[in-house]
Parts: sequence; structure tokens; C-alpha cells
Amino acid sequence: MASPQLENGYTRIANELLEALSKAPLPGSELRLTLAIFRYTYGMQKKSAEIKTQTLINTTGFIRQRLYEAKKNLMKKNILLITQKRYRSAPTYCINKNYEKWICNEKPDKERKSVHSVTQKRSSEGFIPIICKEKIKEKNTAPLVKDVPEKQKNGKRQIPPDFKITDDMAAWFNNQNFRFIDIETATAEFVDYWKSEGKQKKDWVATWRNGMRNKEKWARRDTGKDDNDDAFKRFLHKHQADDNLV
Repeated sequence: MASPQLENGYTRIANELLEALSKAPLPGSELRLTLAIFRYTYGMQKKSAEIKTQTLINTTGFIRQRLYEAKKNLMKKNILLITQKRYRSAPTYCINKNYEKWICNEKPDKERKSVHSVTQKRSSEGFIPIICKEKIKEKNTAPLVKDVPEKQKNGKRQIPPDFKITDDMAAWFNNQNFRFIDIETATAEFVDYWKSEGKQKKDWVATWRNGMRNKEKWARRDTGKDDNDDAFKRFLHKHQADDNLV
């Protein structure tokens, strides 16, 4: 039987902030993510905290794609602030306490019209209620548009949901002698990024290769190392060895 106790940890949240969150018309996924971030910020006596993606997945029970969508929507609404100090580090999450800056105005509900209306008909016995169907007028009367196929006429399409590393891709990766990135991790980040963006490309393998090159370049830059430095070290070592032989 579950038995939560304050001694095992608790989260201090200002009542004013909690009431503002209660009034915000957030979808369930965005509210769950906000509560999870409360847990790892205010619950740890911090205003902001570095939280790994896998930690939020385990806490919320989301799949990775749903987590990214909730994060993106909360950032658009100015509720969630995310920064990343360095490459491959966990993002820093912070809830915007200034709830007056939140952009989550509730859209007015559609006019609720009953499908049935009650009218009255005069008869010899008085007024008799008669139920009749009533057409509901929608604001948008445009005809329904058929689903757009994933592959457009220009040959572009979104990243395949089953995008995987093929043998040819792995062989190409190994031939590049990348030293600062891992093919599995880099590819997972590549797929998650393009799924969240929803953009279309003609050749996803070529896009992947460019992505791997960029990740290697960024990682090398962040570590402060350069191929030129390594080449100079090899040159110096070779000449020192030659001097020893003389």
C-alpha cells in the first residue's frame, strides 16, 4: 500500500503560482510535464535544474516524441524556459514564475447548440412538445480536405518513422574516423530532432550524413581540439624520433 510521507521529500510551490497553473487551460500532457519539472526544481529546493530527457520520460511516462511536443508547446506559451550550456549536456529547465507573461489564453468554446430542439405544436389538447433535429452551423464551412500524402509531388517527405542505421551508413560512418560522437547516440538525436521539426527532405540518408559531420565538428569545437593540433603533434613526434636516431 502506498504511504507517501513528507520525510521522504516534498515540493514547496507558492499558492499563487499553483492557482495560476490551475486556471491555465493546458492539455494533459503539458500539465504533466509542468508538474514533473516542479518535482525536479522546487522539489529539490532549486529554481532551475539540469534534467536529462530520460528522467522526464520515466517520470511522465511519455514517449520521446510526445515529450518534445509538450516541451515545444510550453516554450511557445512562455511557461517553460529551457537553456543548454554546452553540447551534449542536459538542458536546464525553469518554470516562468511571472505567470502574467504566460501566453495561454483560453479560446472561446464553440457555441453549444443542441442537436435537438424542442418546439411546440398547437393541438386541440393544448401545446405538445415535438423534438426535431436542428442543423448545427459551424464557423468554418470549408469542405473537408483530403489527407496530404506523406510524399509530396516535389519528392520531399518527412523522416521515416522506422529510420534506422543501415550497413552502408555504418560503413560510411566508420570510414570518416569520427572520434567525438557515437553513431547510435548521434542518430537517435538526429531522428528526434527531425521528427519534432516535421520538415521534409528529398534524401534523408544524405541529410543524416551532413548531420553526423556537423555533430562531429561541433563536438570537436566544444572540446577545444582540432585536427590541426593532432597533425602538429604527429609531425613533432616524428622529428623527435628522427633526432634520436642520429
